[in-house]
Amino acid sequence: MKDPELRCDHCQATFVPEGAQAALFTQSRAKGMRFVMLDCPHCHHGTAVDPRAPGRPRAAEPTPMQPCPAPGCDGHACFVDTLQPMLWGCGHCGTTWPDRAALDAAAAERAP
Repeated sequence: MKDPELRCDHCQATFVPEGAQAALFTQSRAKGMRFVMLDCPHCHHGTAVDPRAPGRPRAAEPTPMQPCPAPGCDGHACFVDTLQPMLWGCGHCGTTWPDRAALDAAAAERAP
């Protein structure tokens, strides 16, 4: 199957994934994943892609992400419903929380 033309979230340029990114996109589509990050070859920013519906904007997340409370991390924590058991996690630092209450407690500990 030919890889589709994608649009960068940052610069709005279109691109077709190549090499390792094309392989990642194909594998993600085959697994039914809803989200994969690819690098835009124009502006070099990461862009979110839904492999099931490439070329269309990703659907809004049902649960908003929030700043990661892990010390020294500038990523965002979000709900991960593709794992069992479901959890909250930060892809930037790899920290996970078993539920929203644990995430909120960690955020409260970090608050000044």
